Amino acid sequence: MKGHGDHACLEKFRQKHPESLRSNATILLILQFILILLLFATAVLVCLVDTGGRLVFYLLLLGGLLPPLLAGLFCNTNGKYLTAAIITLKCTPCQVQNLLSGSSSATSCDILLPLCRC
Repeated sequence: MKGHGDHACLEKFRQKHPESLRSNATILLILQFILILLLFATAVLVCLVDTGGRLVFYLLLLGGLLPPLLAGLFCNTNGKYLTAAIITLKCTPCQVQNLLSGSSSATSCDILLPLCRC
């Protein structure tokens, strides 16, 4: 019975998106859940391994990534696929690496661009 409720919830999510974007929106939803799960797993790992000043820096960095990822998830669940894809793309590891290194190049992220069909 629980499986039927999960299916109905996913179908309700898919109905919020245009027919042409439904599969992309579903893939993005899965990707967003995985990114949030990885963010929490990384935070736990940082807490177990790191101490001192680096601990605070990494926790602040991870904490700074959580609100935009949740905003992207919120946009996706409300039928705003393109906005959600752009927000999620900006929160991916290669974009964070470019931010930390001061590089504005997104050449390492070119593989993700078809996701948002920009």
